[in-house]
Amino acid sequence: MKTDLTNYLAKSTSYFSEGHLECWFKDKYIALSQDEIKYQLNVNHDNSLELENAENELGRKLTDKENDSVIERFVFCVLDDIEFINDSARGYWDSLEELN
Repeated sequence: MKTDLTNYLAKSTSYFSEGHLECWFKDKYIALSQDEIKYQLNVNHDNSLELENAENELGRKLTDKENDSVIERFVFCVLDDIEFINDSARGYWDSLEELN
């Protein structure tokens, strides 16, 4: 993996997840289990915006393997920032470390 992508993927989890969770948490994820959310992100989520953001920030086209790395990091960050209680999504942590 190229250094620029490694540095990009090392950004905070909220960098990747906050905008997505602000838009979609209440409509798509609240009260779902971690497995259900992971399924939604891997099967039903259009990753084109995340990939476009990465390519724009890096100033280059990503390879298929790099695309997979960006998507994997995005899914990890979304799941990591969600607060689960008894395997049920109850809120998410933002960049100010506030629970929403």
